[in-house]
Amino acid sequence: MTQSATAHIGFRFDERKGVLEDVYRPIKDLLPMVDPCEMEISGWDISGHNLYESCKRARVLEPTLIEQLREDLERIRPLKAALNPDFIAANQSDRSDNVFEGTNQEIIARLRQDIRDMKAKVDKVIVLWTANTE
Repeated sequence: MTQSATAHIGFRFDERKGVLEDVYRPIKDLLPMVDPCEMEISGWDISGHNLYESCKRARVLEPTLIEQLREDLERIRPLKAALNPDFIAANQSDRSDNVFEGTNQEIIARLRQDIRDMKAKVDKVIVLWTANTE
């Protein structure tokens, strides 16, 4: 929506026709926004599968959309994730092949380092919690 929608910003008088005309501008030109092509997408997951395989497994997006995005999704691999086996659902243990080893303090230090590494690449880092809470 932010890249293709427009907003009404006022009127312009057309002297030739003698009428007021509506004036619209793309929302992306009115608000300070990052071009989606300049975004760096990353994240942690207990599964080492690329985003294409993960999308197919999750069955949240339409299969036709996943196939249209296949090339881009295959390039995105998750960072190793923090995992405490005491708090994982039994049906998730088979897919936990991409996790940090170490004490809680070491794992926290690794997550912080991952965030610092991302900050070195981009102007702003936004962290979203999207995991299930089983």
